[in-house]
Amino acid sequence: MSRVNFVGFQEHFEVPEDSQLVDLRIDIECDFDEQKAFSLIGEARYLSKWFYEITSFQSKPGGKIAFIDQTGSSFQGICTSYTPGREISLLSDQFGEFIGRVTRVDAKVIIKLHIKCFAQDYEAKRALFSSFAQRLKELTW
Repeated sequence: MSRVNFVGFQEHFEVPEDSQLVDLRIDIECDFDEQKAFSLIGEARYLSKWFYEITSFQSKPGGKIAFIDQTGSSFQGICTSYTPGREISLLSDQFGEFIGRVTRVDAKVIIKLHIKCFAQDYEAKRALFSSFAQRLKELTW
């Protein structure tokens, strides 16, 4: 199957028949304040430490993002929403949809991650997303 690239919004999206939905939701408690926690999910220099490497990043709705994957290949993404200190959403053909939120529950700050995409290699993609979450957890200790 040829690789289909999309960045941005589409009126129509077809999911290959042999794909499965990878839907990972993880909450990470941390001792940081909301601003520091948000920097881990909303700033290119920190995202690059645990997610894909970012070479350019426009942190605004519709902003373009350039990534590099584990093999050194570059790919594009788009920022679909950005609320400083609170929430960011990214979209790419490489990882699907990424949503990161920072919330406070009592005295704890929680980073909520939601990454979902359709993948033909379900187990590999789920393992990759889980490794991203683990690296983020290590940054919060």
